[in-house]
Amino acid sequence: MADTSLIARRICQLDYVTCAAPSYVEAHGAPTHPSELERSHCVLSYFSSLTGKPFPLFFHRGEEALEIDVRSMVAVNESTAHMTSLLAGLGISQTFGFAAASHTESGRLVAMLEDWSRPPHPLHILYPPNRHLNAKLRVFVDWVAEVFATINDRERGPAVL
Repeated sequence: MADTSLIARRICQLDYVTCAAPSYVEAHGAPTHPSELERSHCVLSYFSSLTGKPFPLFFHRGEEALEIDVRSMVAVNESTAHMTSLLAGLGISQTFGFAAASHTESGRLVAMLEDWSRPPHPLHILYPPNRHLNAKLRVFVDWVAEVFATINDRERGPAVL
């Protein structure tokens, strides 16, 4: 975090899934190794609103860790556009497991490279320090924690504010 004067409350930890639409897999095949994404597949990416550059894909298996910088066919910075592009069969991507779950269960998306994982994404809520936390802020932070507890991909101890 750039501003360490803020209080950070960990809300949850989210896992990723690498997936594509069945129509994409039928047309292009499924990769057997993450390195294939660099040369023979269309990749959908998120891009940084600060730099305009796509975020790389990360893969981990045992002691092996890979960072794949790909030339993205589609790059977005909004999750609805990202999921819509995946469902339309425009390419392969990594997305949060909770966002893809209903689509993989229904067969609208196919998980791939399942023996590889991406490090989980910790999600925090940030607020300014104050000896006496504003009641509205406390209620809001508690509500956000409750909402995200239903999609937490990892077991964790209770967070206390």
